[in-house]
Amino acid sequence: MVSMLGIDIISNSNPKTKEQIENLLRNGMNKELRDRLCCRMTFGTAGLRSAMGAGFCYINDLTVIQSTQGMYKYLERCFSDFKQRGFVVGYDTRGQVTSSCSSQRLAKLTAAVLLAKDVPVYLFSRYVPTPFVPYAVRKLKAVAGVMITASHNRKEDNGYKLPVGYKITLDISASVAESRVEKGEKWLRMQHSTEPLFGAFGWKPLNLPDGERWDS
Repeated sequence: MVSMLGIDIISNSNPKTKEQIENLLRNGMNKELRDRLCCRMTFGTAGLRSAMGAGFCYINDLTVIQSTQGMYKYLERCFSDFKQRGFVVGYDTRGQVTSSCSSQRLAKLTAAVLLAKDVPVYLFSRYVPTPFVPYAVRKLKAVAGVMITASHNRKEDNGYKLPVGYKITLDISASVAESRVEKGEKWLRMQHSTEPLFGAFGWKPLNLPDGERWDS
């Protein structure tokens, strides 16, 4: 059963997380495999937060993609103008070599999923503090935004922070759970290449709010 549950992670195009699961399988570390693959993260008051690494209960490419697809479904249902107003994505400086996971990479994957559905994305051009995301949402009149950060948590952790309120995160959590069951190729293929998507859809690099730049 553990081996079957590992298929999603092993098929992940990130070679580092794929290697982590394959090593656990090879070494017969069934308890750790169960810990990683037999439970999933749940939304708290501010989104998702966990260690970076391979597994459904960790922050990685796959779990961020699945969370974003669930969020998209929820926001599409709630906002008829979602594809006109767009979405804001920010990130901090966190990164982990062993899982090839960084806040910037996860931010780009978040943007790629939304861009594939023709949602305009305002992606910050470099790392920013968390309050910049809700500020940008208000300033740009976007529907919502995500900040990839674990705030004050340990450096091994990362998070998918939704500064949009507790009630919404509960509803999004239901959409994410639904999306995890579907697991369509259309969603998962977003992790194979993000850069070309930015040229093909409505990606808008968002410069830092330093004076007149916001008014141009």
